[in-house]
Order: sequence, then C-alpha cells, then structure tokens
Amino acid sequence: MNTQSFLSMFVFFVFIALAVIHLYWFAGGKWALNVAFPTKESGEKLMKFDNSLQTKLPTLAVAVGLTFFGLVALELGHWLNLLEGWATPVGYTIAGVFALRALGDFNYLGLFKKVKSTPFAQKDSSLYVPLCLFLSITLIALCL
Repeated sequence: MNTQSFLSMFVFFVFIALAVIHLYWFAGGKWALNVAFPTKESGEKLMKFDNSLQTKLPTLAVAVGLTFFGLVALELGHWLNLLEGWATPVGYTIAGVFALRALGDFNYLGLFKKVKSTPFAQKDSSLYVPLCLFLSITLIALCL
C-alpha cells in the first residue's frame, strides 16, 4: 500500500468516526455534547440542541456529509471510482471548508478566536482546530 492509499484510508476512517458521532447525537446520545457547541463566557450556548427534529435534522445532514467526504477521500486514494474526474476539485473544496473552519469566526471558534476560556474553546484549541488543519492539509496532499 502506497502513502496516498494509506492516507486516503486513514482520512476515510476519521470522517466515518465523525459521522458515527453525529449519528449518535441524532439518535439522542449526549456524550461530548457539552463541548460540541460554542458558548459565551457566561456559559450561554450560541446554538440550541434538543430532541426536536429542527435540531436533529442538521445533525443527520452533517453525518451524511461527513460520510460523503470520506468517500471522496477514498476516491482520491484510488480506492473508488465514482466521481469520474470530479474527485480533485471536490477534494480541494472540502479542504477549503476545513481550512476555513480552522481559521474560525474570529470570536468563538478557530485559530483566531477571542473567547478562549470556555470548555468548547479549550476543546476547539486542543482538538477541533488541529483536526481541521490535518484534514485540510491531508486532502490537499491527496489532490496533488
């Protein structure tokens, strides 16, 4: 197995793991929800997540999107041939999305966030931003 094949498979499994977490939340799971959404320093959540369909459907959409991203990674590693020439531009687009997420909104998330003391902000700095940077850089490498 060459490096490109290995990286694409590894990225695929990362995306699938993230999709499974979102499916868990969609099914009503609570693990790690307290650090899944940005909060103000007062502790007030910027987004509401409850058991309503209004908040669960976007979670399902994210899970489906992450699964698609994983399939694109497999395509870039030549494990699949579903996108017939579209894998590279789609891969660059996904890499761009994760690069923008890593940069953040300059307030509550990303490299340049102002609010840094909340549980979400700490998890963002220690896990989410590095993961987004890893996925972005790896996807770019797979597109080359």
